Amino acid sequence: MNIAGHSILTITQVANQVKYTLEKNYANLWIQGEIASCKPYPSGHIYLTLKDGQSELSAVIFSPYAKQLKHKPVSGLKVTVNGDLSLYSPRGQFQLQIRNLYPTGQGELWLEYEALKEKLELEGLFSQESKKQIPRFPHRIGIITSSEGAVLRDILQVLNRR
Repeated sequence: MNIAGHSILTITQVANQVKYTLEKNYANLWIQGEIASCKPYPSGHIYLTLKDGQSELSAVIFSPYAKQLKHKPVSGLKVTVNGDLSLYSPRGQFQLQIRNLYPTGQGELWLEYEALKEKLELEGLFSQESKKQIPRFPHRIGIITSSEGAVLRDILQVLNRR
């Protein structure tokens, strides 16, 4: 389609072009990061999120590669991975398709999390005595959301119905 000299693309055409560019220019990458989350699926695929101090990257280890791993991925593990960047078109989300995964130690973000958790535990913030019972029928609630967001309207609609 052409409007006033501009070529108009469909979403699928854009996705296909981006996917082609990613797969052509970002193949066989070596990336270091920390596993922030990791979820194996019954299909044998493993979906994970890699992070560093500023960014995160969605990743997948497809079943044939997952079966060959010498070390299973777990949250908090610092790793070096090898794979190809691709686009998952249905969501328009790029992800790293991992072929190899090598542990390189405990991740700094995980160690910071554990240190904070230990500090708060020493302060007694996780003890049963510190926990308050949630009232069955609260008189007040707090909502943290955008004032223009659909979440607030949805909550108010439900409250008005009750």
